[in-house]
Amino acid sequence: MTHVVPRQVDAWDLAGQGVETIRDYLRFLDATDRLHPASTRVPTLLKELDRLAPRYPTAMADTGRWRLAKRVFTAMLADGITLDTEPAVLDAWAERFSARDAEGRREVLGELMDQHPEYATGRVVIHDGQVAVLRAGLPAAKHLVWPDLACDCGCEQSDVSADRAARRGCPRKQRGRRRRRVAAAARRAGRVGR
Repeated sequence: MTHVVPRQVDAWDLAGQGVETIRDYLRFLDATDRLHPASTRVPTLLKELDRLAPRYPTAMADTGRWRLAKRVFTAMLADGITLDTEPAVLDAWAERFSARDAEGRREVLGELMDQHPEYATGRVVIHDGQVAVLRAGLPAAKHLVWPDLACDCGCEQSDVSADRAARRGCPRKQRGRRRRRVAAAARRAGRVGR
């Protein structure tokens, strides 16, 4: 209820199958002695699962509990785009979504826009099952949110002279430091949500 409901997209009938799947998984862990010794005992966990089961499908459908990624991915699925599609297709969808006006975005983001007014104008980026919104005016540069990604906005200089490299050290290390500084600055000033 705390993790799956606000975050997990119901592309695989989680609302209908989720409780039974968790029940089977708990029984499997118990039967194979894979639960940590300090873990709550399986009968107690199953009792809690039974207590929550009647409310789970309704909670999964309650859009008021959905977070950013679940809303965006649910809208993508409604547009016929699967979550495992090529990144370029996801990027194109994100670009089209980012071009929407505030009311067009509200259809997908709902009351999240009341909590985060910057979602009305920010640029949506998608990477590896995650969604972020960059402040309006920033390029759709994923490395601003996910610093482990290579630069995709052209801010890195690829032709570092040998003289400069000798003075400053390895250009690859310099790019890594620069990328971390840019990511930190983006987190402080530019990234508005993830």
